[in-house]
Amino acid sequence: YAQKDVTVRILVRDDGSSDATQSILTHNQESCDRFSWYTNGHLGSAASFLDLIKAAPEADYYALCDQDDVWDDDKLKCAVEMLAQNDQKKPLLYYSNLRVVDADLEFYRNAHSRPWVMKNKYSALADVAATGCTMVFNRTLLELLRSHMPAEVKMHDEWIFLVCSFFGNVVYDFEPHISYRQHGNNVLGTHLDGMTPAWIRQKIDRTHASSWLPRSVNAKSFERAFTDMLSEKDKKKIRKMADYKGSLVSRMALLTDLGIHGRSIKTDLKYRIKIITGKQ
Repeated sequence: YAQKDVTVRILVRDDGSSDATQSILTHNQESCDRFSWYTNGHLGSAASFLDLIKAAPEADYYALCDQDDVWDDDKLKCAVEMLAQNDQKKPLLYYSNLRVVDADLEFYRNAHSRPWVMKNKYSALADVAATGCTMVFNRTLLELLRSHMPAEVKMHDEWIFLVCSFFGNVVYDFEPHISYRQHGNNVLGTHLDGMTPAWIRQKIDRTHASSWLPRSVNAKSFERAFTDMLSEKDKKKIRKMADYKGSLVSRMALLTDLGIHGRSIKTDLKYRIKIITGKQ
């Protein structure tokens, strides 16, 4: 609650924990009228955050919060000030740089050495610039997300970024307002010196797992969820990503589409290698 110039309410979803978590949550709920929690079984990370979006109470703005990061006291204030400069009738999404720290909060580096922004909405099919723990968005975007829930999505922050890239305005803050804690047990994230063993295993497992095709899965879900709002040009671009593994012709069509690309030369190269190897 130690955020400047904003009133904060916290909603927690417990993903089926078996330790003392629920007792701690109940204690917090009883001692603070701006804290509440619920549980409805194990869903996993992405589905848990989307379920929170469905359950979220009325507010002007919403932020996603992971359990092991540390926010600056002006994190929400800075986000709201930037979002407030835009038309609130449109879906709006804010994201920022991150201050990467170790388990003891010792500074390592900023995650973005230069601005991480997309040049066009179709690039959101190939890459994601926003990290979920930095996201703040308005009620218009929440209502759009809530009314068009995906059948399947690999990561919630990629989904939110994709939706707002197509239908709203995305606002970027190069200044970090969060200490992004990285340690040996991170499920997802960046890396510190030499890359952690968990991070390396994660990348290897995903590269070789046929079930981990985040961009093509997201594209299929996106077209199904928003078919009533997409132009024919949009659908054609989305289907290139969704169906690229169907044939060599389909794969080449996506590979040679320069309108769908990564946010940088490095990420674009990785993206096109994944198309060639069928891992996109």
